[in-house]
Amino acid sequence: MKKRYIVQLVVVLVSVVAVFARMQFVGRHYERTIAEGRTVLLALAPIDPRSLMQGDYMILRYEDPESLNWEQARKKLPHVGTLIYRVDENRVATFARIDRGEPLAQGEVRLKYRNHRGGPRIGPGSFFFQEGHAELYEEARFAVLRVAEDGQALLTGLADEKHRRLGHGKAGGR
Repeated sequence: MKKRYIVQLVVVLVSVVAVFARMQFVGRHYERTIAEGRTVLLALAPIDPRSLMQGDYMILRYEDPESLNWEQARKKLPHVGTLIYRVDENRVATFARIDRGEPLAQGEVRLKYRNHRGGPRIGPGSFFFQEGHAELYEEARFAVLRVAEDGQALLTGLADEKHRRLGHGKAGGR
């Protein structure tokens, strides 16, 4: 009985250590992405501000690439993968092609996606901000993302049609 208890305790402790180690790894990856990741702007489709009891948020819909039929792509693409985007001098990213493992050309970036209903989802689906500050983000036309080498994208803000960051944390990225 006592031996069984010790085995269970060891299993629980190893599991807890594994969970914390994974959390540390993911946290460091996110911190590194925010600090060193490439800043890109993705065009937003019309957005819908909503109110929650704990604050405000904005639903983000990324503009569909005109050159890709998302309905067809959804059926053919794996559940997760990467797409290649071309980044211009204003850091605006536009869809270039589906990633087939080829090297990136100058000015291109990989962005991870998840295949959901209606097509691949790139980046977060919502942007949270302090309650009562919705007017600061009404002019949002771009999502500001920091992108890691592996294509992981983190939302760091919103920008207007002139590519200027909106809101309180307006510090620009690379």
